[in-house]
Amino acid sequence: MSMSLTKPSHDEMKKRNFPSMIKKAESLHPYQLLVYLAMVSSGIIFLFLAVAFVVTAIDNPVVNGEQLPWPFWVSTFLIVSSNFWTRKLVHSLENDQPLFVKQTLWTVFLVGFMFVGFQGWGWIALTEQGVLFTAIPSGSYLYVLTGIHMLHLLGAMVFVLLMIYEVKQVMANPIKGLVFRKNPYVDMKVKLFVLYWKFVEIVWLVLFLLFVLAL
Repeated sequence: MSMSLTKPSHDEMKKRNFPSMIKKAESLHPYQLLVYLAMVSSGIIFLFLAVAFVVTAIDNPVVNGEQLPWPFWVSTFLIVSSNFWTRKLVHSLENDQPLFVKQTLWTVFLVGFMFVGFQGWGWIALTEQGVLFTAIPSGSYLYVLTGIHMLHLLGAMVFVLLMIYEVKQVMANPIKGLVFRKNPYVDMKVKLFVLYWKFVEIVWLVLFLLFVLAL
C-alpha cells in the first residue's frame, strides 16, 4: 500500500506559522512590544515622507547650486560618534559599574542635546539659503522629516533622563544597587534604548543622504 506525500501549500504554511507568531508576540515584554511597534510604524511614516520628498525634489529641486548647511554635517558626525557611547553603556552595565553607567548616560544625553542644537542651526541656515517651510513642497518635506526625526530623538533623551534618575537612586541605596545589577528588566530597558537609538541614527543617515543628493 503506497502513501502519497503532498507538500503543504503556501496558504497552509502561513496558517501554521501565524499561531507561532502570535505566541512570540505574547512572550514579549510590553516594553519590547511597544518599542518594536514604534520602530515599525515610525519606519513606515519616514518611508512615505522620504519618497514624497524625493518625488517633489525631482520635480522642483530644493535649492539649485547650494549645499546642505554645515550644521547638518556636524549633527551627523555627532550621532555617528554616539555609537561609541552606547557600546560603553552596555559594557558598563554588564560589568556592574553604575557610576560609569550614569556618566555614559549623561554623555549620550549631551550628544543628543548638541544634535538637536545643530539641527536648529541647520534650519536657520536653510532659511538664509531661501529654503522656507511654505515655499516649495520639497522644502516643506525637508523641515517635516527633520522635525519628526528630532521628536523621536527627544523621546529617547527623555528616557535617558529617567534612566539617570534610576541609577542615582541605585547609587544612593546599596540594596537597590544589588537588585539593579541582578534585575534582567534593567538590562532589557538599556538594550531596548540602545536598539531604539540605533534606529534613530540609521533613519537620520538615510535622510541625510537624501538631503545631500537633493541639494
